[in-house]
Formats: sequence, C-alpha cells, structure tokens
Amino acid sequence: MGEQPVSVEVLSADLRTALRRMAKLGRGTPGPGTWSVGAHGLKIIWMGASEVIEGTADGEVVAMVDGQSMRGLAKVSSWPAKMIIRASANSLKVGPTLVAAEIRGRPPPQLLPLNTEPRDLVRLHARETPARIADAGLSESVADALTRLDASCATAARTLGWLGISAAELREWAVDRFAPQAPEFVLVEPTGQVRLFDEA
Repeated sequence: MGEQPVSVEVLSADLRTALRRMAKLGRGTPGPGTWSVGAHGLKIIWMGASEVIEGTADGEVVAMVDGQSMRGLAKVSSWPAKMIIRASANSLKVGPTLVAAEIRGRPPPQLLPLNTEPRDLVRLHARETPARIADAGLSESVADALTRLDASCATAARTLGWLGISAAELREWAVDRFAPQAPEFVLVEPTGQVRLFDEA
C-alpha cells in the first residue's frame, strides 16, 4: 500500500450489525480479524465468519486487527450514520476509533471454525505448519492449548503409569485423534443468508 492511506465509506448500521453478528456466531473463537477494502466495498473475516459490507472505496488494502480490538469495536454503540474507515501503515481508523493494525499484501489464512473448542487449536498444531499458524495470528492461542494438553497428559499419565502409558504417548494419541477433521466456516451474505464453506 505504501504511504498512501486507503479508505472506504460504509453505513454504520451495516458495520455494527456485521460485527455483532460475527461475535455472536463465533463466540469464543480466538484470533485476529481481517478487513479487506476493495471494489466489493468492505469484507471482514473474524471468528470463523465472513461478512461483506457495501461501501465506496478509493483503493485496495488488507488490514489485520487483533481479537481484543475487534471485540472492542463490536461493542461500540454510538457511531455517525455514515462512517469512513481508513487504513494506514500500522493502524485502522474506524470512524473516530483508532486501533493498531498490520497491513498485509493478502488476507491471512482462516484456520478456525465458528465456536472454536480447545481441540480445534490442537488440530491446527497437527494439520498446519508453524509458519502458517503464525501467518494466521494464532501462534499464542495454539501454544496455550498445547500447554494445557501437556499438563492434562501429565496428570493422566500419573494415573495410568501402572500400565506403562507415558504422557508423551497420551499427547501423541490426542494430537492424532483430532488431526483428520477439516474446519468449516460461515459466510454471511449481504442479504443475511448464511452458508458454510471449507477453508482451502
């Protein structure tokens, strides 16, 4: 994008509805949100859901915003009727609200489904490379899940030690158990229609 900011004008009601719907659908799904501005207007992907919001853009840009900031934006109740969203080198300005953002050359991979459970994060460790997990902004979430898994396996191994079952064996079983299943994602059309799709 260089140094030139890119902006899109949208109806605040549409943006608010989209963010709150994704938060409700995705619930506790971790990870950042992606804001893609272009000829389509504004496309937001967050918590395993995707929404396209009609708008007028003056360029193209992809910005990644951390999950905590996304949750904060979803709770904002007072915006002007029409709003300018502007992406610059390291930030995204949503109306009067400025949040940190990472500008990307392309959208990050979407690796988690709606209503992510801890096993979905273990599944990522089994299915994806560390680089791809990092590209999706999920390294910390996956590491936390694996730490919990290791602690649980250690506890279980103390109980099953008399059978010669180790914590490492239990961890390997758990990771293999969750690896085969691919996640599903939800795309919410501008009409409000919801459909499932698989991440390629």
